[in-house]
This record gives sequence, structure tokens and C-alpha cells, in this order.
Amino acid sequence: NLADKVATIFVPVVLALSVLTFVLWMWLGSEPKLAYAIVNAVAVLIIACPCALSLAAPMSIMVGVGRRAQEGELVKNAEALERLEKVTMIFMDKTGTLTEGKPKLIDVLSTGGFETTEILRLAASLEQSSKHPFAAAIVQGARDQGIDLAAVKDFRSVKGSGLVGSVENRAVMIGKPDFLRNEKIAGLEQLEVSAVKLQEKGKTAIFVAIDGKPSGILTVADPIKSTTPDAIIELRSLGLELVMLKGNGNSETPDLSEVEIRIAMGTGTDVAMENAGITLVRGDLRGIVQAVRLSRATMRNIRQNLIFVFFYSALGIPVAAGVLYPFFGLLLNPIIAGAAMSLSSVTVISNALRLRKVTL
Repeated sequence: NLADKVATIFVPVVLALSVLTFVLWMWLGSEPKLAYAIVNAVAVLIIACPCALSLAAPMSIMVGVGRRAQEGELVKNAEALERLEKVTMIFMDKTGTLTEGKPKLIDVLSTGGFETTEILRLAASLEQSSKHPFAAAIVQGARDQGIDLAAVKDFRSVKGSGLVGSVENRAVMIGKPDFLRNEKIAGLEQLEVSAVKLQEKGKTAIFVAIDGKPSGILTVADPIKSTTPDAIIELRSLGLELVMLKGNGNSETPDLSEVEIRIAMGTGTDVAMENAGITLVRGDLRGIVQAVRLSRATMRNIRQNLIFVFFYSALGIPVAAGVLYPFFGLLLNPIIAGAAMSLSSVTVISNALRLRKVTL
């Protein structure tokens, strides 16, 4: 977009200068005026040929995209790299981005005379009917302990709150404390005190009630990726503000329709990757750090290329127009103008290739 904006100004200006050169030579030039006018007007067009300008952005983008592909990132389009430079705030989903995305059952705590094995068996049996990632972790945790699960009747799920069902003619409820209270379960205070201590350790506490009585807590945790702490420190060092999103449903997250760019983890869903401008194939958050640095380096490289183009044009166009003729009797041969134009293109390409060596 930056190169396009420049081109909309640069090309008309060059054409105008070529016409002006022709007119001035026809008006003030030496004989044969027409020959001099045509040669110098053509020389202006040749030396200012927008070849280098047309290469300024695509070459940098091509090298940048190729660099990220080698390091496990898929950049879908040039706009993604351009927009990433402007980003000041990053919204990150917790599960699968900051964490491994594989929740595990950690603890089973009991109260009211219930045994932990029985609590886990009934809770896991109920969780079989849920599609929540934590449900899968509880079910897998029970199976890892060799527990056989029972069938569920009268299953009911309240989105974002909990589950209710009948397992072997026993009323089982699982969920948040407020959900259990709404289901007329009393005496949760002791469990809530225990839950606070568990949550301080990064665990999610899931309350269980059996036959109308508080029976225990299941804790589930999704381990943080080993690379996440370093990635967060580096992102902050780049001046970026980080926001973590949490919640189970779309209604619990802010409207992200106005975001500059979407980045997906390669370990995520196909839908997320389809809508993303950049995909981190390896699912490593440090890839965002490298992508931001590369985006900034790429845009800086494009601006350098544009400066080179204008430098050559500012130096070459007056000479091609014949500004030296009144003083030294020198005119720029169109062939030499073509060589100078080629040199500007070589300079732009060489500068773009420097991105291959940029430290990220």
C-alpha cells in the first residue's frame, strides 16, 4: 500500500517532467530543437522508469515472507506483514496459545464422607456427555486410573456454568459454586475456601455435588508452554501491550472484528488458520516476536528502497533533462540513462536481500 501511494504521485510527476523537458527544449534549446527535445524527454522517462519503484515493496515482502516460511511461519499475504508493524496491542487466547491446550486432571478432593474414587467415577461419567476440553481431561483422568464409567440419564448442560444428570440413579451436579447454589445445593463454604488455595496455584476448581450434597472438588490445569514466559517478556520489550482473553463462549470475549491482523497457532483449528493472516505452524508464541521484528524490518527496508529510488531520480532526472548542457555542453545518452535505471533496480534488490540476514 505504501508503494502504491508513492506510485500514484511519482509516475504523474515523471510524465509531467518529461513533457516539460520537451517543451523547454523546443522553446529554449539549440538546433536541432526537435531532436534534442525528443532525446532528452525520452532520457527523463528512461532514467526515472518506475521499475525500481515497482520492485521496492514486492522484493522486500518476498524476502520477508520467505524468511518466515523457513522458520515455521506461514504469511498469507503482504498486507499481513505491513499491518503487523502498526500493531500496539495483542489479544491472546489462553488455551492453546499461552498453554499447551491439553488440560489434565490434577486433584480430586472429597468432603462429606465421599471417597475420591467414587466422586471421580460419577463426575467423569457425567462429563462424558460434555464437549468442553476440561470434560475430556476429567474423563481421561478417570480412565487412566482404570475407572469404568457408567451411563448418564437426564443430562442437562448450562453453558459456561455446569452440568446436571443422573448416574446410577444418583443426582450428580458439576460446575461453578453459583451454579450449584442455583440448583439448591447448600454448604459450599468449606469447599470454596479450598478452591481459592488451589486457584492460586493456577488450577481450575470444579465443584461436585452428589444427591444434593457438596461432595468434592476436581482440579484441572492446562500447563503453560515452556516458551511462553520468554515470549511475553520479549513482546513487552517491543513496546506491545498484551491482553489475555478467557471464557468458554463467543459471548464472553470482546468484538475483535476491528483487529489489524489475526495470527493463528498451527496447533489450532482449521477455521482459525483459514481466517488468519499469519499462522505459527509450530505453535510457538515466540514466533509472534520474530514476526513483529521482521514486519518492522521489512517496512523499514521498503522505506529505504523508496529513498533509493527518489535519490536516483532526484540526481538523474535533472541530468537527463539537460541541466548540464548550458554549462558543460553535456547531454545524457538514453543508453546511459537505461544503465543508470538498471543500477537503481540492482540497488533496491540488493537492499531487499539484506532481510535474509536480519537478526530476529
